Amino acid sequence: MDPSLLLGPVTTRLQVIGNFDTFILNNIPYADVSSKHLRWGSVYYDGPEAAGVKRAKPALQWHFGGVPYPITKAIRIPYSYVRKWDGSDAIVPASIFIGFQQNLPDLIVPQPIPWVAAPSDRFAENAASFGALGNAFWASDAAVLASEAPALVTRSMQYDVTTLDTLHELVRAELNDAVRFQNLEQNATPVDLDGLAKDNDSQNVFQYMVAAVVGDPAAYGRLLHWYFGGKAYSLTKAIRIALDYDYAAAKQKSFVASAAENGIEARLAGLADEALPTGRALFIGYGGGVSDNG
Repeated sequence: MDPSLLLGPVTTRLQVIGNFDTFILNNIPYADVSSKHLRWGSVYYDGPEAAGVKRAKPALQWHFGGVPYPITKAIRIPYSYVRKWDGSDAIVPASIFIGFQQNLPDLIVPQPIPWVAAPSDRFAENAASFGALGNAFWASDAAVLASEAPALVTRSMQYDVTTLDTLHELVRAELNDAVRFQNLEQNATPVDLDGLAKDNDSQNVFQYMVAAVVGDPAAYGRLLHWYFGGKAYSLTKAIRIALDYDYAAAKQKSFVASAAENGIEARLAGLADEALPTGRALFIGYGGGVSDNG
């Protein structure tokens, strides 16, 4: 069997990221977007490691290349763009997603599901009220945990139009790893791309309407669906950057691409390195090209 049929086609490029404002905005597959179009007043955080959550939520799972990766901290930045390729000049809502797979040993442990590292007061109160609620649907661990999913932290960020480093400094601060961040800034790093619009960017835009994608099973099957705040968002393009890349060995391929080339068995055997506590990665996703839930 062709691995791409099971895992999805993944493209890898070797790239010096340099500045994350340039990198993230240039990779938007829908239009030419600048930092001023992002809604800096409403930046949303989810995941157990997000500031304010205090590990009261479980790790999120974002799929990439057919693999579910645990995300300990996730950020959604809403924005809108003008769709020009069809002459409509329609204003389309969209989102940029940034996720961090790191600090997992304390969060991914052999425990019954659902499980959180530090239940919130509301979670404890609801769990203690099973009998009083008297509702079979509500009275389950899964239902109580689901009640926590929409709880997000909203942050208003200061944006200086004279500088182009707001996203850059955001990634630096949230990654909180000076050595790995410097490697991304200065060294050629494998960048994995997945999704229907993985080969599109701000200068080569994704020219599909919602009906065209939904009506094409092959195209719809290549959409990625990432959960954030208890809601699934449809993404046409996603990026994964392994943070444990061996620069000294000068490997030319990422974990995803190398494993896929070696077949299904090798791919599945390598999941322990990619998706469990030993793995670290940065994820970037683009929603809004094919639906209103971006």
